[in-house]
Amino acid sequence: MSKLEHPRPQGLLHNAAFSQVVAATGTRTIYTAGQVSIDERGELVGAGDLATQTEQVMRNVGLALAAAGAGFGDVVKITTYTSLRKC
Repeated sequence: MSKLEHPRPQGLLHNAAFSQVVAATGTRTIYTAGQVSIDERGELVGAGDLATQTEQVMRNVGLALAAAGAGFGDVVKITTYTSLRKC
């Protein structure tokens, strides 16, 4: 049976409803939550600026991976969704 780890990375919002990152031991696989451009305080970063939002999202992904002992070189798949409408 696999053991699941739920690291709580510095720099990411801690939310009791979900984990930002989960690491399964055995044949280690790491799953991250869908990341948005929100900082560790829950504040939106780069409102109306896709480039700034993308930088924050990738920073969040990097923090989640690092918390589980991984990096972007270990990533097998990333799915990215964007919206052209103003929110």
